[in-house]
Amino acid sequence: MKVIRHQKQGKMDCVCTCIAMISGIPRRVISRKYHNRFMNENDYDINNILDELNIKYRKYDPNEMIKLNCVYLVTVPSVNMLGWFHQIIIDTREGFKILDPNRGLKGRKYYVFRSLPKGKNQIKLQAWITDYEVYI
Repeated sequence: MKVIRHQKQGKMDCVCTCIAMISGIPRRVISRKYHNRFMNENDYDINNILDELNIKYRKYDPNEMIKLNCVYLVTVPSVNMLGWFHQIIIDTREGFKILDPNRGLKGRKYYVFRSLPKGKNQIKLQAWITDYEVYI
């Protein structure tokens, strides 16, 4: 099993940071290569980046439930920029782990799975849209 190492995002590059985490490539490398194109080209999406990096994936059906032993790229409401979305990873290969690129950034709130968050910046994950199951 490939271990996913947490990486902190830069400014508004949560998607690239999540892809960096699942690919094992440093965030700065992924962001430099893909961030501007992802943000500015309407027909360039996460699947294009995954294809270029040869990461196997499948688009997730909105009616499917999250399963054990899988890794998912999911969209969540941003808890730091109201009205925006945010990308995180849910890893169910050993329990239920959330990798949020905001975790560890000073003053930033981030998602956790716990029913009672322990820190003031921890927010319990309650709703998400599963975008992709990735095979790593």
